Amino acid sequence: MNMPRRRSLTVARSRQRGLSTLLIAILLLAIVTIITIFAARFGIFEQRMSANDYRYKMVFQAGEAGLNQSMEFIRMNTAEMLSTAGTGWLAPGDPRWQPCTSALPAAMELDPCLAEPDEGRREEMYRYVGNAASDEDGILPVAELMPELGDDDDVEEFQAGYTSYATLCRLDISIPTAPRCALNPVSEDTFYVTVVSRGTLPNENAAATIRQSFGTFRTIGSAPDAPLIAAGAVVGLGNAEIVPNPNPNNTNNPLSVWSKAGVDVDDGSGGTGSFASCHLEEWLSTGTPESYTDGVCADCTCSKLEFGYGLISGHKGGSKFEGEDILDVDGHASEATPSLRDSKYFPPDLFQYIFSVPSIDTTEDDEFLASNATAITNCSAASFPSGGLYYYDGAGGDCDLESAGTIDDPVVLVSEAKVVATGKPQFFGIIFVRSPGGAGAELLKLNGGQIYGSVILEGTGKMGGSPSLIYNRAVLQALRNSPNFLRYGPIPGSWSDSLE
Repeated sequence: MNMPRRRSLTVARSRQRGLSTLLIAILLLAIVTIITIFAARFGIFEQRMSANDYRYKMVFQAGEAGLNQSMEFIRMNTAEMLSTAGTGWLAPGDPRWQPCTSALPAAMELDPCLAEPDEGRREEMYRYVGNAASDEDGILPVAELMPELGDDDDVEEFQAGYTSYATLCRLDISIPTAPRCALNPVSEDTFYVTVVSRGTLPNENAAATIRQSFGTFRTIGSAPDAPLIAAGAVVGLGNAEIVPNPNPNNTNNPLSVWSKAGVDVDDGSGGTGSFASCHLEEWLSTGTPESYTDGVCADCTCSKLEFGYGLISGHKGGSKFEGEDILDVDGHASEATPSLRDSKYFPPDLFQYIFSVPSIDTTEDDEFLASNATAITNCSAASFPSGGLYYYDGAGGDCDLESAGTIDDPVVLVSEAKVVATGKPQFFGIIFVRSPGGAGAELLKLNGGQIYGSVILEGTGKMGGSPSLIYNRAVLQALRNSPNFLRYGPIPGSWSDSLE
């Protein structure tokens, strides 16, 4: 009678255990489902974040590329972007730079002037608006100058691109301790450019805008103050003719020869010689009008002039005169009637005076030449295919000079040997002779020819032959603004970006 009851209890307990197992299984399945859903949602979120980060990196890199390529474009067009003549970017007829105070062109998508937070400074800046003839709409024409991708290089998705805009601040440094932006500065060759580059992804809601300002510095410092500068005494000028700087440092006093010691207007050998210096206008007046342009004249001379009538210094017949254009300490005896001027402010380091790099008790000058100059083995015309900085170490003997440079593309030659010329070269730029060569040694001897710019002699000055040294402002200005001598550097703290 007890057996059936025990079997019934056993079956009931078995059914309870089965139900508990089912409930536990359902609970575990629910937990796993929740975990799976959470993991899936988290994975999708991570994927979206990763995709957004990927898009941001692409547009950021596109913006960076636009920034770098735009600065290279501006560097290569520096001369044009500051020019007010012809097709220059500041030419009155169709300027590519227009003041930020002017109305924003309707075609421009982004106003780069707004990247300048200082409203007062912004009012004295320019924005690049492009050329009306080419309808550039204010976008720097950089992307179109880049080589196009071929079919094999195309990326099927996410082809990032960029557009770049720019502003210009022309610095007025009349007060060196307080430079400021100015629409019409006193000095026109110092400036900084701000580039605003916007990277985008077509058909994607992603964009990055990057801004950075770049200032300029030059491998050539300020223009030389005289057509002939010598660290030692100038013991002979031979038959040289010199056209002075008419207004060095706004002194309204002409300067032909600047020496740390004395200047002898004789030829240095007891002979008569025929050195002469005269103003540019009088020098040009002696030539035929068709023979000169932009201060360059093949047949002009000072020798046709008289003292008091165009001739400033030199010897004419038996008369010798050391005029106001000779700046020295008169430490060298001269038979000429002197007009004393004090050269106590002569630069102690001529290399630093020209290149802003010290050369005394340092190797910085050699490092500068190694990094920036093109080494040449001789001074033939083939050695100067274009403007720029060239260095002759003197290993091949004298530097036998031939014609080099132009008004718009001048040359700077640094020579460790005496510079000579058997022909009649025309040289546009600066000749810097480093070798002292011993007391009284000739550092320059041209049997004719013309040098438009300046000659710098680190040692004793002694010239022979009949060179003409003409201080030409156009040459020296082109030299300072030439891309060959111009470097751009980022202004600290000017970089910023934003993600859209």
